[in-house]
Amino acid sequence: MTDSVSAESVKPEFRIGEVLSQTFGTYFGNFFKFLVVSFIGYVVIIGGVGLITGSGLMISQSAAANPLVAPGQFFLNFLLMMVAAAVIQASITFGAVEHQAGRAASVVGMMKAGVRSAIPVVLATVVMSVFVFIGSIFLLVPGIIIWLMLSVTVPAIVSEKLGMADGLKRSQDLTTGFKWQVFGAFIVVMIAIWLFQIFLGMLLVGLGTTASAGGSGGSALAVVIMIISIAMGSLVYGLMGSAVAAVYTNLRAAKEGTSVDEIASVFA
Repeated sequence: MTDSVSAESVKPEFRIGEVLSQTFGTYFGNFFKFLVVSFIGYVVIIGGVGLITGSGLMISQSAAANPLVAPGQFFLNFLLMMVAAAVIQASITFGAVEHQAGRAASVVGMMKAGVRSAIPVVLATVVMSVFVFIGSIFLLVPGIIIWLMLSVTVPAIVSEKLGMADGLKRSQDLTTGFKWQVFGAFIVVMIAIWLFQIFLGMLLVGLGTTASAGGSGGSALAVVIMIISIAMGSLVYGLMGSAVAAVYTNLRAAKEGTSVDEIASVFA
C-alpha cells in the first residue's frame, strides 16, 4: 500500500509560514552580503542619476544645437538604472537560493550570476511592468493578479537559465492555483519593509534637520544620510529578493516535488 503512494501525494504543501521563515532567515543570514551587492548596484544607480542632475547645465546648453541630446542622455541613464536594478535582483536571487540550499554564495559569485542574467531580467521587468500597468488601468485587482502571476519570473530566469519569454511563462505556470497564498506571503514582507522604511525615514528627517542647522559636523552627517538612503534601497532589494526566492523554491516543491538542492544544482 505504501509503495503505491504516488509522488504527487507526498509533495510538501505551500505554507505561508514556511515561506516567511525562509525569507527572513535568508535575509538576515546574508544581511551584509546583500548590503554589499545592493550598495554596488546603487552606486551605479546614483551615478546614473548624477549624470542627469549634475550635467543638466551641459545638456541644456547643447540641446539648442541638438534637441536629441537631452532625451538621449535621459534614456541612457534610465537604461543604466534598469540594468543596475536587474543585476541587484538577479544577484540576490542567486544568493538566496544558494542559502536555502545550505550553501554560502560569495559576493563575487552573486554579482557574476546577476550580470549573466541581467538582459533577460531587464526585458522581463519591462514586460511585467507594462502588463501590470494595463491591468491596473481597468481595476486594481487585475493588476495585482497579473503581478502575482509573474512574481517569480526573476528566480525562474536565474535558477533555470531561461530567456525572458520562457521566464514569464514559467512564473505563470508555477503560480497557477497558489496566487492568494503567494499574495499573503508578500503582504507580510511588504508590511515589514514599510515599517523599516518608516523608521529609517524618521531617522533621515532627524539627521537632515540637524545637517541643515549647519555646524562642523554637517559633512559627516551628509555621508551618514547617504548611507542610510542606500540602506533603505538595499532593504527593499534584499528582503523582496529573499521573499521571491523563497516563494519560488516552495512553489516548485509544492507543484513538482523539487527540492531546493536540485534547484540550486544548476548553479554548480
